[in-house]
Amino acid sequence: MKTAKFKDSPLGPIPQDWEVKRLGDVWVRFSTGPFGSALHASDYVEDGTPVVNPMHILDGKIVPSKDMRINDETLNRLSSYRLRKNDIILGRRGEMGRAALVTAKEDGWLCGTGSFSITLDSSVSPDYIALYIRTPNCIAAMENGAIGTTIPNLNQVIVSNIPIALPPLPEQQRIAEALGEVDKLIEILDEQIEKKRLIAKGVAHDLLSGAKRLPGFKGEWKSVRLGELSEIVTGGTPSTEVPAFWGGDIRWMNSGDVHLKRIHDVDGRITQLGYASSNARLIPIGSVVIALAGQGKTRGTAAITECELCTNQSIGAILPSEKHDSECLYYVLAMQYEKLRAASSGDGTRGGLSKKILEEYIVKLPVDIAEQQAIADLLGEQDAAIAALEAKREKYVRIKDGMMRDLLTGKVRMKGELAKREACA
Repeated sequence: MKTAKFKDSPLGPIPQDWEVKRLGDVWVRFSTGPFGSALHASDYVEDGTPVVNPMHILDGKIVPSKDMRINDETLNRLSSYRLRKNDIILGRRGEMGRAALVTAKEDGWLCGTGSFSITLDSSVSPDYIALYIRTPNCIAAMENGAIGTTIPNLNQVIVSNIPIALPPLPEQQRIAEALGEVDKLIEILDEQIEKKRLIAKGVAHDLLSGAKRLPGFKGEWKSVRLGELSEIVTGGTPSTEVPAFWGGDIRWMNSGDVHLKRIHDVDGRITQLGYASSNARLIPIGSVVIALAGQGKTRGTAAITECELCTNQSIGAILPSEKHDSECLYYVLAMQYEKLRAASSGDGTRGGLSKKILEEYIVKLPVDIAEQQAIADLLGEQDAAIAALEAKREKYVRIKDGMMRDLLTGKVRMKGELAKREACA
């Protein structure tokens, strides 16, 4: 790789041998998905050809859903909207910059109502253009030109005028290949993470149900109310109308933080005055916390604290005690998410858990604390292995982001067959 010499352009400085064209200058076909009058919700089937709407375009990939597919009859009726290999599909409404290259896997799928498809001419690399559309320059151009204030919308004129910085075709191809290599590494890690998660889930189910025992343990298990294991407390929220209550040194956790699973820190902070003025209570490290309320998937989610903090009133905390191993209890309750939600009062949708419900909730645990600890240690090792893979994946995502920033602006140039390996080094 080498550093480029730059010239001015409408997109800012670009290398001397690059040029700027409009996206409409390099396509030979532009197609909007079928209108709503041509494709209805009643046309969707569970087993059929996927329909690709903006929601299915994620991180430059096409991820179909099971409930948006059509049968052969509908596909034939809408055959003019079928995607072709090397097309680019682009979301026309909502979040700008959703774009992906159509691969052989998606060849023949249907461009959805909320999407555009573009067929490019031979002067450009489809892989390169699909990447470039996701750059800040392109996203800004789409956002500035989009129609509508509530839900931004694009049209053919807006898309055709999007400026594209183009290196020579061989360099476009090398850039796309280098970034594709990093994508492959990320995909491999995704597969490894998913495999590890499935294995961990199976092991957790077997060990936490008592279906399998760890070597050396034969003691009995017993069913016990959570209230018998330890004290359960809820928190409180200082008045948000008093600035002096907020921004201090005391960690304050809200119910949404349970999704962190292991609570090393939280964003919320209250002052000593705010703490004294509310029902907030400091809970120690090793407390198992459960969201009592919350929209979506929050209610019933369990986490474990790895720092001292206080919580709002929508969290129940099971404090550490000599009667149980907190790590093991965390894994037990995390696995019983659906049962905890079912225990909620109300209609199951807007209902909520309470301190009393938690105190009466029954779990099954080994009587021997040493077995609880051994189970938690093994499950913790599996979690650590998954976390290591996730950290590695994040590293490659950061590498790819940096490569896109440098290569797609010409800040770093690629030269020769060694470029891919150098970029990934």
